[in-house]
Amino acid sequence: MTAERPGAGLIASALLAAAAAGCSGPKSLACTTGPAVALPEALDESSGVAWSGGRADVFWTVNDGSEGVLYAVDTTGALLGRVETTGMRLQDVEALAGGQCGDQYCLYLADTGDNLERRDQVAVHRLPEPGVSASSAQRRAFPARFPHGARDVEALFVLPGERVYLLSKGRTAAPTLYRYPGPLGADSVVVLESVGALGRRAASFTGRITGATRMTGADDLVLIRSYESMELLQVTPEGIRSVPGSRLDLRFLQEAQGEAVSARDDGHVVLTSEAGPLTSTGTFRILDCRTAVTRTPED
Repeated sequence: MTAERPGAGLIASALLAAAAAGCSGPKSLACTTGPAVALPEALDESSGVAWSGGRADVFWTVNDGSEGVLYAVDTTGALLGRVETTGMRLQDVEALAGGQCGDQYCLYLADTGDNLERRDQVAVHRLPEPGVSASSAQRRAFPARFPHGARDVEALFVLPGERVYLLSKGRTAAPTLYRYPGPLGADSVVVLESVGALGRRAASFTGRITGATRMTGADDLVLIRSYESMELLQVTPEGIRSVPGSRLDLRFLQEAQGEAVSARDDGHVVLTSEAGPLTSTGTFRILDCRTAVTRTPED
């Protein structure tokens, strides 16, 4: 565990716009952070993270690539379990999310990495959350393709009702949100639906989107991260929009390569980073981000 830098305890306090009339939404967001903690040695390329649905002190993470192993890590950095997943062959796993699927809590892996943007199809994989002592678990693949050509995607989130979304990195075009059409269940390749874009042009290198998570307090609120910042988005049937005043600068954390984010129901957020030139393993930080949810009067 590294020492916390002076002044690093408080990230930011941002006032957010009130929700639309008659809808619940966030009013304020404040985040504080603790020190960076080393991930277990096997995790040098943590590319996705998801809090456990059963234990508040545990999160799952995966390495970038085709390994397909789920690592259970507690909030002290101890490795509690290593679960080999089996199923359709993986190419480049870049994101992980958790969410309710029926009466179970499931983990979702996004096999969507595509630096050269050449893949004909990608896939979201789903499995019921295993126990930390499990040795293996079976996942089911749901293949898909993008409507306007290949995209590099490192961000996945799942909203209630198993509404699965992918957010492109913004490598060659504006970061774009895609929706799986309906609950997962297709046996053939489906075409993802484009929901909307963030801006009109490709993201800067440090502004590329590397992770996303559903945020506490509202079913339509998502926290996204890049290499340099975090930001809240509101997801609506008509598209997506940035929440004014919600951008939080992460550069002072000095992550080697900030990759993933996951939010817990109590407002705690975990960020993971890949290893860097001076470190052989990745790191994580726990942030305390609380949202105050209000309801505006009906018009």
